[in-house]
Amino acid sequence: MWNFFQKVRSNPIYLREQGRWGEPNQYFATLMRYLPLIIIVVLGVSIFCGSYQLTQLLGIGEAGGILFLLLCLPNIVIQVLTWIGIVLAPALTAPSVVEEMDRGSWDILRLTPMSTIEIIVSKFFGSLSRLRIWRALMVLSVLYAVVVGLGTTALGSAASLITGSASGLTQTTGWQTVGVAVLTTASTILRPWLEIGFAGLIGLTLSLWTNSARAALIGSYAVIMVYRMIINTIVWTLVVVLFIEYEFEAMAFGAGAFSLNIVYFISGGLLFWLLRRRALAIDNGELLHDFAD
Repeated sequence: MWNFFQKVRSNPIYLREQGRWGEPNQYFATLMRYLPLIIIVVLGVSIFCGSYQLTQLLGIGEAGGILFLLLCLPNIVIQVLTWIGIVLAPALTAPSVVEEMDRGSWDILRLTPMSTIEIIVSKFFGSLSRLRIWRALMVLSVLYAVVVGLGTTALGSAASLITGSASGLTQTTGWQTVGVAVLTTASTILRPWLEIGFAGLIGLTLSLWTNSARAALIGSYAVIMVYRMIINTIVWTLVVVLFIEYEFEAMAFGAGAFSLNIVYFISGGLLFWLLRRRALAIDNGELLHDFAD
């Protein structure tokens, strides 16, 4: 597997998609022109929603909520970077194969010694590497995950002391406190990467099943938004309710957050399986698109 990815990183398709030469597609170029507006909107929504929730939860007032949010600034930046990736990733991957077909260069790529799956994987990783957010996202995710993990452990220990001394309340055990910290930390690190990767895979998958770059892009955004609404509400709620039902209240919200990572990971694996099946069919002579119609 490692040799496969090393081979992918050195092939010219990956380097071209990475931006070593050539220009990005028109959809990505258009979104990049509106990137400052996207950042302002995401940042504004994050601050507004977060300050409102803190105000309601802690009763500290709007000013106090905004001040508290400043302490969580790394998380806000992570959310902004994540949404930038979610918005831009389909614009990079959805047109990638369809536009090759439109230009007539797909058949040239098929004449190279690389298999179709190597071409597809090279396009995927090469396209996403064009996003200049990965290093900042890694550093901020790790730092914020450490803070969240330590803070969750401290809060869990304090809650254990309180519930242990109060009658009629479920005591928070030590292993539950550790479990909450591990789940929350892992979720903080993995979630942005899985969401952006999933968005890119959706675009690339639709690029292999549609004959229009615009249709692939619009379909990608539609699938991503609907999918996010489903798993962020239904899946998260079901997991939280299940943990509370079995009296693991302390771990409920951490497990709910981590369950979303599991769903994204499984969904990404299924999409990659579909891409591999499609690539094998193409290698066996199946036409990618019938543009004669």
